[in-house]
Amino acid sequence: MLAVTHKLDPDILKRYDEIFVMRDGEIIERGTLDELLEKRGYFYYMYNYGIDEKETVEEAV
Repeated sequence: MLAVTHKLDPDILKRYDEIFVMRDGEIIERGTLDELLEKRGYFYYMYNYGIDEKETVEEAV
């Protein structure tokens, strides 16, 4: 099953076997919730700081 969401709710995200993070139509990261948070990449900053789609990680940090 494939699910698409923009909600970064931990209760929902923990249920997924794998999360694919897309930006500008490309998959830029993938992994479980814990793996993505450990990487401290784009997903980490969206999840923790609420980056919207117009803002980049570099602008948020």
